[in-house]
Amino acid sequence: SNQNIDYYQKEFWTLLSKSPKRPIDTLYLKQGEKDELLSKVSNFFDKDTRDLYLSYGMPYKHIIMLYGIPGSGKTSTISAVASHFDCDIYTIPITKQLTDYGLIDAFSDMNDSDDPRKRIIVLEDIDCIFDSSRKEGDEHNMITLQSLLNCLDGHTCVEGTLLFMTANHPEKMDYAMVRSCRIDYKLHLGYADEYQTRCIYETFLPNQTNHFSKFYKSIRHKQFTTAMLQEFLFYNRLCDNILDHMKQFMD
Repeated sequence: SNQNIDYYQKEFWTLLSKSPKRPIDTLYLKQGEKDELLSKVSNFFDKDTRDLYLSYGMPYKHIIMLYGIPGSGKTSTISAVASHFDCDIYTIPITKQLTDYGLIDAFSDMNDSDDPRKRIIVLEDIDCIFDSSRKEGDEHNMITLQSLLNCLDGHTCVEGTLLFMTANHPEKMDYAMVRSCRIDYKLHLGYADEYQTRCIYETFLPNQTNHFSKFYKSIRHKQFTTAMLQEFLFYNRLCDNILDHMKQFMD
């Protein structure tokens, strides 16, 4: 079955695609991270959690921030989590065209929806708001930190929201936002480590596990993402010996 991916463009939600679900096994995080992420999401969606939040008068929402270099797997992580919990994805890209009003509209249109399916809202490239290279006088054509925080904290926030934020350069981000309790869980996705490399290698080359230590030794001094590694091993999955193809990976 598929998952719907909706995108907020200009002033309305558009169904961008119906994508095949991404199996959770194809998500390669660092050791222990996938289990931790899934248990947090599972706990949030539990109906007892909702009742608990409401009984304390707390807005029922959970905000997860994924940050790290492009290609480190932020989008795939969200897609796999959404597939696993059977959620649709609503993405709000932080672009020059998005205003404070647009952001509020995006959230309130979702509030009005009577779609019973669970939703994940994604605020993509959140660090764009804090881009220090923005010219003076340029602020009014982008959303402000305050309106964003209001959407996450205030009445605008969609009840039952699981919200993912992504950032490529979190060091640019505003201290008020990162410091505050507004983000419930932060996960850094970086270059692939040995554990991730081994998991991906054994998936694509199950018959060549005896070559793994040599394989890893030859690439461990390089920086590479899980996406690069998956692509390389997928295209060479039928080879006799992966060690003969290392120049291709280095290139």
